[in-house]
Amino acid sequence: DLEYLMPAVQILTDEELMRVSVHESGHAIVATMLGIGDVLSVEVFDCDTHHPTETHAHGLTSIAHENRLITPRSKMLADIATLLAGIVAEEIILGERSNSAGGSQTSDLDRATRLAMEFLVVHGLGETLTTSFDAIDRHGMSELWKNPALREAANRLLQSEFRRVKSLLSGRERDLRLMADALVEAKKLSGNELDNFLQNKDKAVRKSRTG
Repeated sequence: DLEYLMPAVQILTDEELMRVSVHESGHAIVATMLGIGDVLSVEVFDCDTHHPTETHAHGLTSIAHENRLITPRSKMLADIATLLAGIVAEEIILGERSNSAGGSQTSDLDRATRLAMEFLVVHGLGETLTTSFDAIDRHGMSELWKNPALREAANRLLQSEFRRVKSLLSGRERDLRLMADALVEAKKLSGNELDNFLQNKDKAVRKSRTG
């Protein structure tokens, strides 16, 4: 009776599972490269042999973020970049990105857009020094988004970080592929097994800066 009442679970196809694995690998590698925190584990949920417990997503990259009292501009940009890394990885490995990063208030793109708006409006870290600390709470994102100049500034910021992540991950294509393949097989990577795919971060960052 309980099974009858439960919503139908759609099992990921092999193609979808690979896309999710590529997506999550992108998050993990960029998070490590930009030093936003320790990547604890990376999981993909095929809803057949591996099921989500605390998330409705098909994948999850768990990061122990730094405990910051004051956040430098570069760290805020790194947070945005990490959120965009999933769809960038898809584009590099699979040729195009999917709808996997949008569609809900907890999605990668929604969170990246909110961070971009906070970056510009609340913290004065964009092209102007003007701020309005309660603008997002007072007006809401949808109202602020009606401002063409602000919308364009946020889009420029997101596009700039997208290009930066693409430059970073282009030098890690082999790692992306190997890590995605391992995720498809194991469904979860952690500990030393995960570190093996992330350990050459310093070499990759130096290469991207000189390119």
